[in-house]
Amino acid sequence: ALTRLDLGFNDLGDAALIDLPALRALGLRANRLVAPPLAHPGVEDLDLSVNPLADHAAVVAGFPRLTRLDLGNTTLTDAGLHRLLRVLPPTLR
Repeated sequence: ALTRLDLGFNDLGDAALIDLPALRALGLRANRLVAPPLAHPGVEDLDLSVNPLADHAAVVAGFPRLTRLDLGNTTLTDAGLHRLLRVLPPTLR
């Protein structure tokens, strides 16, 4: 089963994402993700850096097992960070 997938530096939008239940690491840096409908319960390592997420970073709520999260260069605002901190899984707190 596929456990690690790196789709970084493509031109993927929000609708392009697929569900792969065995994933443990998902790299989506440098795409066009704004408010991706993500929910991958098994993923522990998520890279959403260099995407225009802005205040939609709360998408991490669909990743209850996260131990590593990269949101660098996503235009996340103070308000977005506040919302994000409320939904972070316990594994990241």
